[in-house]
Order: sequence, then structure tokens, then C-alpha cells
Amino acid sequence: MKVKDLFDSRTKGCYVAAEIGTNHNGDLDTALDMIRRFGDLGAHGLKFQYLRAERLYPPDTPVAQYLVDQGAAPKGARIRDILAKVEIGPEGIERLMSACREQGREFLCSVFDLRSLEELVRAGLESIKIASTEITHYPLLEEAGQTGLPVILSTGMSGLGEIEKALSLINHDRVILLHCTAAYPTAPEEVNLRAMVGLGRTFGLPVGLSDHTLGPLAAACAATLGARMVEKHVTLNRNTPGPDHHFAASPKDFQDLVQAVDQALAMLGSARKAAAPSEQDLKAYRPGLFAARAIARGETLTRDMLTAMRRNKAGIGTEHLDLVLGREVKVSLEPGQALEWPYV
Repeated sequence: MKVKDLFDSRTKGCYVAAEIGTNHNGDLDTALDMIRRFGDLGAHGLKFQYLRAERLYPPDTPVAQYLVDQGAAPKGARIRDILAKVEIGPEGIERLMSACREQGREFLCSVFDLRSLEELVRAGLESIKIASTEITHYPLLEEAGQTGLPVILSTGMSGLGEIEKALSLINHDRVILLHCTAAYPTAPEEVNLRAMVGLGRTFGLPVGLSDHTLGPLAAACAATLGARMVEKHVTLNRNTPGPDHHFAASPKDFQDLVQAVDQALAMLGSARKAAAPSEQDLKAYRPGLFAARAIARGETLTRDMLTAMRRNKAGIGTEHLDLVLGREVKVSLEPGQALEWPYV
């Protein structure tokens, strides 16, 4: 499954993206290992962040306070210095693309500036991820739309007006809207999955979830509500230093998420209410009609002559009581004996 397939109504299932982001910590070998490991665990796409620190922040911009509070960055650190350590250049990106193709997985990437967008498209990027922070980056949205490539648009911190404006700038309908809460991690009471459903109804586009919660539950719930894509940050070790490791899913966590999404979708079934195949044999144990006393051959059956008990496959079900009342029995019955059709 690829992102482009999500715009085809015939495509079934939920696309699961492993958001490697910068959790390779700038090491290409680690990034390649993560492609292999999370691809093997069921990720349809492996997503990175193509960051260029000098293009993204002014020189003296400090790191966000939440990173300091969580011990992910030292107090007084500059965000440029943090990001410079986790960058992978254009040649490395091309290697990551090749590794994804070799594994039969899709390479995904968030882009944050016009030059980076140009470099990625030239390298063969097949879809463009726009992070929540960039939803008001109008020049980037316009250029992304002009490529004609599918766009994955995260909507954290946004209202409907901002999303509508972003879509008008992208100016094509191959956009998937990811509901997102830009809190790391996101508390359950702030996930608001109904907003994802609302996005789909409002804009008539496929929707999904950029999941920053801990655990697989939000992703599984989103899948049952119609998410076409779920994205989850991943790491090889949550104790690794860096801004995005502490809330990311370990390989085991990600495996659990993939299984939870698959199981949740399987549980949906169809709107048709009918006995499941595994239930068919149990019908033979529903309540049946039994002789409440000894009944002689030729007696006419009345209600007081019969009682209801669970059957052991044989016998006439209680739902047929009206059909047997008033009939003469053809054989004598012992107390507790099941009533059979040949007997009436």
C-alpha cells in the first residue's frame, strides 16, 4: 500500500507509517537499521524529517521549554545546535529512499523549506508530508501543491479556517488530513478522535491520525473511526538522548500497534447481522421441548405436558411450540425425553 492508493475507494485497510523522524540521531547506519526493523514489523511507510537547522531557525533560538522539562535538551541550548546533530544530507536521503524501495516500503518525509522540497522532489519523493507547524507556511504549501504529488497535511494546533486556507493553497484534492494534537506525549483527554471524523465530513478528504499518545489504543480507535492512515513516532530505545525519543514507540510497542490496528479493523466486520460461522453449531444447544411427564402414545399434546430445557443437539426447539401443540404423539415418551419431529 502507498499513500497514493489511499485516494482509491477500493483500497482497504489503514496505512501505518513509522515516524522515524530524527530518532536516528544523525547516524545513517541507525536510520537504515530502523527502516529494516520497522519495515519488518509491518510499517507501510518509513517517515523521516528533512531538517536543515540553518534554514529553519534564527541562530539564537532556544529549545522549547517542554524539551528542557523532560530532560531531552539542556537549559539554554539552542535549537540549531540540537538539530544540526541529527541532520542527514541529500546523499543520505537518497540512500534511505533506496533502502525503503528494496524492502518494498514507502519512503515518506516531512519538509520544512522550499529548497528542501525541491531537493526531495528531485530525488524521487512520491508524497509530501507537511508538519503541523507548517500549516501557515503559505509559500511551502503552494509549492507542495504545484508538484502535483499527494500531500499528507498534519493539523495540530489548527482550526477549520486555517485548514481550509491551507487546502486552498495546495489547490488539489489528493490531500490526506491527519488529525493531530501537538503535545508530546498527548494525554488521552486531549486526543479528541471525533475531530478526525469531523475533518472528513467537512472537507470530503481521507483522514488519519498523527498519534503522539503512549500505547496503541488511540491508533486502533482511529482505525475503527475511518482513519486511512496512522502515523506513530518510533525509536530503537526510548532512553536515547534526543527530543523525540521519550514518547516514541519501541519496536515492541510498534508491533503491538500494527497488530491492534489490524485486529480493530477485523473486528468491524460488516453491517450485516447474522450468526458467525463459529456460532452455527451452538444453535443446536438452544432450548428445546421435553416431556414434563410420561406421555402415552396417542395423547394430544398440551402446554402442561411439555417443559423447556437446553438441548444436546437433538430435539425440537421451543420456537416451534405452537406447531406441536394439539398433535398426537406417535410413540410413548418418558419424563425428560426430548420431543422429536418423528414423534408428533
